[in-house]
Amino acid sequence: MTLVAVTLLWFTTLGACFGSLLNVFVYRLPLGKSMVRPPSSCPQCSREIAWYDNIPVISWLVLRGRCRWCQTAISIRYPLVEAVVSLEWTVVFFWLIVRMRARQHHDWADAVRAVWELASPRMVHESLGLALLLYWLTGVALFVIDRKGLPRAWTIYGVATGIVWTLVWVCLPRGDRLL
Repeated sequence: MTLVAVTLLWFTTLGACFGSLLNVFVYRLPLGKSMVRPPSSCPQCSREIAWYDNIPVISWLVLRGRCRWCQTAISIRYPLVEAVVSLEWTVVFFWLIVRMRARQHHDWADAVRAVWELASPRMVHESLGLALLLYWLTGVALFVIDRKGLPRAWTIYGVATGIVWTLVWVCLPRGDRLL
């Protein structure tokens, strides 16, 4: 595999994992449940979901959208959220590459290598900021779709993170700024 393919796969997989975590946030926060305990389980039969049945998108497809034990249907929303967040992270990856290509790197492999070797703190900060913003907005959309309203913690942490992120961005040296 080329460096571009491996890096793309890494960003895409990481995005799917964060999408799975977002599903946990959106389900448990409104219910006042812990984000850590208990482990994920089937809402029908209450059996704990094994790690190999909890792989983002893939497990849902392998199990054909059903619980392994009681065959209750599992909402398609779970793999869709995982896929959307995965796509968001992939878009951020390509945004990084396009920006690196604009800095005199003429092919994809050079641009990917430059992202890993030469990425400035400002560029990494901006990219992570974009990924987190997209992630937070996806969570907001899911809460609104569920008509549960936004949990206070989600709003407070989102706004606080945005303020801190912006302050750090302003404090970074201007020489690293690409655009």
